[in-house]
Amino acid sequence: MIRTRHLSVFVAMNAALAVATTAAAELETFLPLKDGGGETYGGETYYVEARFGTAAPADFLVDTGSGYLVINAATFAALREAGQAEYLRDVSGSMADGSKTKVSIYRVTSFQIGCCCVAKDVEAAVFPKTRRQILGLSALKKLAPFAVSFDPPQLALSQCAGQAAEAFDPATGNSPAIAAMQ
Repeated sequence: MIRTRHLSVFVAMNAALAVATTAAAELETFLPLKDGGGETYGGETYYVEARFGTAAPADFLVDTGSGYLVINAATFAALREAGQAEYLRDVSGSMADGSKTKVSIYRVTSFQIGCCCVAKDVEAAVFPKTRRQILGLSALKKLAPFAVSFDPPQLALSQCAGQAAEAFDPATGNSPAIAAMQ
């Protein structure tokens, strides 16, 4: 009986390791995270550079506890003017401090994370009174599986292969894949 239990635990551990190894093998793009500690943002937080269309890149807080990509009023206004934000619905939700709020959810045509990962048709929550923008699960799940590591601080994404060559031209600062949608 003891041997059977040990064998079951051994088999379960090997199965878990096989799943983890398979998921790790699918991770193909590794993006550096900026440590939000210190004077810029404060706290134990990490940020990744991202952009919409040909807009200048901005820092997004990596928050796997947020169900949505969160954008501020300025970003929303630019996306709406460019025809890249489509209203979907209003939702009520709980904030990290326990308060309740109602926000509008929009479908954003395209969102580029780092140099070379483009997520299309991402749901974004508009928080008009915030400056901080958040990379939440609605964008991350488009590039799943994903992983966050802290040593070194990086975001590992999948489903970016083939995008890297066309995703970002550092000479012009443009993204042909996104610019074609404009």
